Amino acid sequence: MDDRAANVGGEGRTAPGGASPSGADVDLVVAACRDQLRPLDSWTTPGGYPDSLSMTMLDAIWAMGARYAITRGVLARYVCSRRAQRADPFHDNVSDLLTEYERHGGVDWFIEEVGTRNRVFSQRGAELKGAVVHQAALAFSELGVDAAQRFIEAQGTPLGEVLEARWRSLPGQRSGISWRYLRMLVGLEDVKPDRMVIRFLEDALNRSVDIEAAVELVRAAAGRLGVGERALDHEIWEFQSGTAGAHDPLTRSRLLREVAHEFLGSAFAGLLEVGVDGVTG
Repeated sequence: MDDRAANVGGEGRTAPGGASPSGADVDLVVAACRDQLRPLDSWTTPGGYPDSLSMTMLDAIWAMGARYAITRGVLARYVCSRRAQRADPFHDNVSDLLTEYERHGGVDWFIEEVGTRNRVFSQRGAELKGAVVHQAALAFSELGVDAAQRFIEAQGTPLGEVLEARWRSLPGQRSGISWRYLRMLVGLEDVKPDRMVIRFLEDALNRSVDIEAAVELVRAAAGRLGVGERALDHEIWEFQSGTAGAHDPLTRSRLLREVAHEFLGSAFAGLLEVGVDGVTG
C-alpha cells in the first residue's frame, strides 16, 4: 500500500476559486466523516516540527510525489548527521540547514550522503528535491526568515505573502500543496489537499473536487465537527490509506528506529559489496 506522500502530485490540479462551499456539500462531507472515520475522541494531530524550520523544509519538499518512507529516511540521516555534531536538529534554523549543505561539500554531496536522487517531477531532467530544498533555504535566508517562529509570525503579513510567492516559484511547488504542508508542519492550521483527501471528498459528493474547493470543504467540515483542520486532514488520510501512522512526521521516539533502520540497511549493502551474501557455519 502506498503511503500518503505517494498520493500527492507535485503540481496537482489547479483551481479557480476559494469560494465558500454550499451548506449541502458540507453536510455530505460531515456525514461521510461521521459514518466512515473513527470517533472524534480518538483522533490525533501530528506534532510536526514547531521549532525546526530545516526539518520542516526537508519534509515538505521530499514528501511530494514519493512514498513517505523515503522522506523518513532523509530525515533520519539528517538527524543522525546533526546529532554527530552534538546539535539538536529539532531546533535547527534555516542557517543550520545551509551550513549542513556546506559541511557535506555542497548540494550534490548533501544529496548523496543525506538525501536521495528523487526529483520534483518524474520527467527526465527535472530538478532534484535536494537542490530545491537548498533553493528554498536560500530564499528564506535572503528574506531574513531563519527560525520557525519568525516564519509563523510572518503569516498574514506582506512578508508572508512574499515567502509564499517565492516558495511557489520553486520547481515543482506551484500548486501550493507543499506550502500548505510546510505551514502544517510548524503547527499552523491548514489543509493539504493531496489525492487522498480529494478522493475522500469526491466519494462523499459523487463529483470532482479541485484543490481550492477541497481546502474549503475540509475547513468547513472541521468547523462543523469542532475539530482542527490538521486533525481532520490527518484522519481522512488515515482512513483512505489504511496505514495508520505512515505519514506522521518524524518524532524523537521514532528517530531511534529510523536511524537503526538506515544503519542496518547501509551495513547490509556494504556486506554485499564485498561479496558477503550469507552466513557460513
